[in-house]
Amino acid sequence: MWRSHMVIGASSWLGLQALAGPLTGDPLGWRERACGALIAAGGALVCDMDTPDSRLANALGPLTRLAARGIARAFGGHRQGTHSLLFCATVGALVAVVIAQQHVVQLGAGVALSVGELAALAIADVATALTVALLLPGVRGVTAAAVTLALIAVAASLQPRAAIVSIALTIGCSSHLLADLITPAGIAPAWPLSKRRVSVALIRRSGDWRESVLVLLTAAVTVAIAWSTR
Repeated sequence: MWRSHMVIGASSWLGLQALAGPLTGDPLGWRERACGALIAAGGALVCDMDTPDSRLANALGPLTRLAARGIARAFGGHRQGTHSLLFCATVGALVAVVIAQQHVVQLGAGVALSVGELAALAIADVATALTVALLLPGVRGVTAAAVTLALIAVAASLQPRAAIVSIALTIGCSSHLLADLITPAGIAPAWPLSKRRVSVALIRRSGDWRESVLVLLTAAVTVAIAWSTR
């Protein structure tokens, strides 16, 4: 389920940071780690934009549902192209290319950012806003707009480095594949070379008690690893 994907995405980022050291080459402060976790949590939902029934596809109403229908047609339906290793690698590569652009944009007196920095900030803003908006489904209308603007302001104040955005997004997408792998429906990791689905069915269906246990264990192990390597 989408909440499970978000928890696993954030846990994957935090766990890898703790085990492998800074994935971006420099030590990360708690704010950057938190920003990366939010981006990974949002990135963990990207793969399910191949169906208009997903939570992310309904996040912005008709706009995202229309996009989901187009993505479903392009990638062969649910749990096909967007649930492949190629898709995750492509998402990460495209984001890396965009945020690597060095052309400077003058935003105002004394404020200048590169195209890449603007793109990284925009992705972080959207991921942060969507992450919390999805976790607060009862928020609507003016309140939702106010919450989103506040979240964007918070994300902007963090000024995430480009590498954090690219790596966290890729980790989030990849965590989605691992999570769906343990469901009976499985994934098609070798698409488009093969549409054959692979499954290691540790749970009987999405949303059952086994899923809840596995997600809680994942979060608990991540906290334990992060605490022991702090």
